[in-house]
Amino acid sequence: MATPIVIDGRATYLNLGQFIFDTLEANGWTKEMSVLTDAVMKKNYNGSDHFVFFTPITADGYQTTVGNAEGYTRGKTGVTCAYTETTTGSPTVAEVGTITVQNFCTTAGNYNFRFKDGTIDVTIPVPVLVTDNTTNLVATKLKTAIDANTTFMASYTTSISNNIITFTKKANGITPVVILFDIGITGVAGVFVNKNARTLSWGSTTVASASYVSVRIYLWDDHFVIGVNPDTGVANSQPFLLYSGSPKSYGGVKLNNWGDMIGGTCLEAVSVYPVRNRTGATNRPTYQTQGSIAPINPGEDGLMYISPMSVANATDGIRGDFQDIYGLPASGVQHLDTLTKGGIVHDIWISGTTGSTTFAGTKVIAVFNRTV
Repeated sequence: MATPIVIDGRATYLNLGQFIFDTLEANGWTKEMSVLTDAVMKKNYNGSDHFVFFTPITADGYQTTVGNAEGYTRGKTGVTCAYTETTTGSPTVAEVGTITVQNFCTTAGNYNFRFKDGTIDVTIPVPVLVTDNTTNLVATKLKTAIDANTTFMASYTTSISNNIITFTKKANGITPVVILFDIGITGVAGVFVNKNARTLSWGSTTVASASYVSVRIYLWDDHFVIGVNPDTGVANSQPFLLYSGSPKSYGGVKLNNWGDMIGGTCLEAVSVYPVRNRTGATNRPTYQTQGSIAPINPGEDGLMYISPMSVANATDGIRGDFQDIYGLPASGVQHLDTLTKGGIVHDIWISGTTGSTTFAGTKVIAVFNRTV
């Protein structure tokens, strides 16, 4: 049993999607499309690409969309740019670089400019229109957006000539600059292949999106679990747990319709279904999660019983398990308790009442944290 990487953090609901994406990106995932548009991450494991998305929370509310997919192609505005280092920084010289806008817009959208230099890391949405039909116009929009970012402008000055923006570091020194454009082209909604979307309820009714939550992300090679716990006193908010990734298969050879699944404690349905693998399956069957949830804990001799979460239906029987999570009754535990069983420490997550659980009818889940 592999021990997960466990990442703890704090975020507002407005920044929750960005925190999740930054954490995934720092641990083997690639940002396929930023949270400013489709919010898609990609990772290659088990011989194929896997995609997950978490639609960002942008205003007060209580629901968003999460899921995974077999494939994804980014939408395009048509804008492309190139970065050139014109002066290399040194202890006595400031770094100077230029951005040259190479192509103008074919479709309206946000051109997402991302700048990293070892000290700052900013992503700036640049709104572009189909009427921005020269590289000079696009460059002007880009400079305006950059100049409005106080984090960037605290370290750089900018100037523009036609379609070329020059920026100069305010302090001398070696500055390893990396310019990204969400892989060059971004903006409008992309196209998903076998999108597996679920509505997530992060509150019972409208929640103030500027409210803070604590986040714990458990990362394995082929799956991850996200637990979100709102601060005390945030009206209408609720804790929730999400699982994304590959279940453990009981069979030696996976059937064509076996792939990543999304599961959770506050989703709109109790069923789960896989994204279709690239082996040619034509359907994605619906499964339920089966478990033997104890009527009460603790039981005999004070022992706590936790149940595996098995994926099954009436046609295929039991196919496998959600990995590293277990169901249990609400008795005998409290939210964010730890439970040690067989040398393994589990975190206890008790979720809110709004929305359905895909985990065998229980909203009390034990997540593998570490061994002792």
